[in-house]
Amino acid sequence: MLKKTIYSALVLLLSTAFSFAQAIHFDITMFGDKIGTMTITRNINPDGTEHYVLESKSRAKVLWIDRENYTRYDVTYKDGKLLSSSVKEIENGAVKVWNNVTLVGGKYAVDSYKGKYTL
Repeated sequence: MLKKTIYSALVLLLSTAFSFAQAIHFDITMFGDKIGTMTITRNINPDGTEHYVLESKSRAKVLWIDRENYTRYDVTYKDGKLLSSSVKEIENGAVKVWNNVTLVGGKYAVDSYKGKYTL
């Protein structure tokens, strides 16, 4: 029983040791003032997939124009090949752009605000 527990703990430790995340944070500025942030995250999983997330949030007011923006990109690769991708952009509370791409049977299925199609 003790041997099985030690083996399980070792497998769990090694699998988490090879899975790691990196993150980079940026400030978004306009005319020298900070108006938002952007974060880029990279996760490498034990199964070899790489997952990237770019997320930005900003809000600016120039004269009478007040604009708020949120954008998120999610991308997954395995062995240098795109498995899936999605993007969503929200401007002033309304979805402006969205797009989902998934690898299905050697072709990319695209579902977006402009319609569905296959590449």
